[in-house]
Amino acid sequence: MSLSTWQQLYCPITAEEAAKLSPAEAIQHSLTKWRGLRQAVLDAHELRRSYCDVVDCGDSVDGGDSLSITGASCSLCAKYCDYSKDEPESCANCPLARLGASGTDCFVEYRRWRDYGDPEPMIALLEKALAERLVGRLGWLKTKGENVRVKIIAVNHDKPCHKCGGPWGTVETQGHAMVGSGMMSLAGTTAEGCLNDVKLDDDTAGTPNDKLCHAAGSERGAQKGQSK
Repeated sequence: MSLSTWQQLYCPITAEEAAKLSPAEAIQHSLTKWRGLRQAVLDAHELRRSYCDVVDCGDSVDGGDSLSITGASCSLCAKYCDYSKDEPESCANCPLARLGASGTDCFVEYRRWRDYGDPEPMIALLEKALAERLVGRLGWLKTKGENVRVKIIAVNHDKPCHKCGGPWGTVETQGHAMVGSGMMSLAGTTAEGCLNDVKLDDDTAGTPNDKLCHAAGSERGAQKGQSK
C-alpha cells in the first residue's frame, strides 16, 4: 500500500479535472478525498500526515512521494476560487463559503485537519454542501424501462451506493406513471436508491463520470477487504 494506491481510491482524478465537472461532482470529489484522510485509512495505506501533506511512512516530504492537501488539490478551489481577490473574498462563490464555521470560507474546518489531523469537520461540511445541492431537486428516474418524475427529498451520507460510491438517498414520485407491465407508480410514493441514477432537470448537479464512479466503488471494495 502506498500513496499511489490511496490516490487510485480517494483521488482518482486531479482537482483541475474535477473542476470541469458539475458542482455536485466537484463536491463529491472533494468529499471522497477527505474521507480518505481519516487516520484509519491513512494507516491502511501506510501513509502519515506531515502538516498539510500526506506522505508515505518513512519518506520525507522533500525526498518521497507526497500530496499537498491545499487549494492546489481541491476541486472546489480550482472551480470557484478567484485568486485575484484577497481572502475571504476569493472564496465567495464556493458552495462551502457560507456553510463553514466562519461564514466566509472553510478555513476553520480545514485547520482542524492540518493542525490536529481531524478530517471530520471538513467531511461534515462537504456532506452538508452536497445535501444542500441535491435535496429538493427535480429530475427523472428510469425504472422498469420507464422514466418517472421524482424529487430528491433526503441524502443518507452513512450509506453511499455500494456500486458506484455515489450519494444514497430518498426520492418521491411527483406524478402517476406506468412502470413495467401494468404497475402504477403513485404520486407521493418514496423509494431509496443511488441518487446518481436521477437525471436532474439541468446539468448543474450532474452525475459522476465513469472514472469517478469506478474509483468510488473500488474504495468500498477495499474497505470491505480491510475489515475482514
